[in-house]
Amino acid sequence: MEAEEAARDLLRAIFVTPSQKVSEKYIEAVIDAAVSFTVNVVPTGSLSRTRALARAYTLIFIHDDAVESGNFDATIPNMCNNNERHSHTAFDMVAQEVMSEDTAQGRRFLDGMMS
Repeated sequence: MEAEEAARDLLRAIFVTPSQKVSEKYIEAVIDAAVSFTVNVVPTGSLSRTRALARAYTLIFIHDDAVESGNFDATIPNMCNNNERHSHTAFDMVAQEVMSEDTAQGRRFLDGMMS
């Protein structure tokens, strides 16, 4: 399924170094949750929207664990902290895809993720 592959690609991009290794069981649980949630929220969504949302929900679901582990590539930026000096690889990937799908709704969606 396309949504599952999109979620898996995002996780591959952010868990690239040995210090960021997580169990396969955790990865599969996150992918299953994100894909199930996406399909239930937008069952008739276009393929590109479904892929974008699957990635976004994957990021939302792993955010707290990523903050606790210090893996800022897998976190959502804090709108209130403009002095953050971390890279947010996953969020940047999600933002680009969401904005290319729909600029107006994408901006609102991303603002909601960061609030």
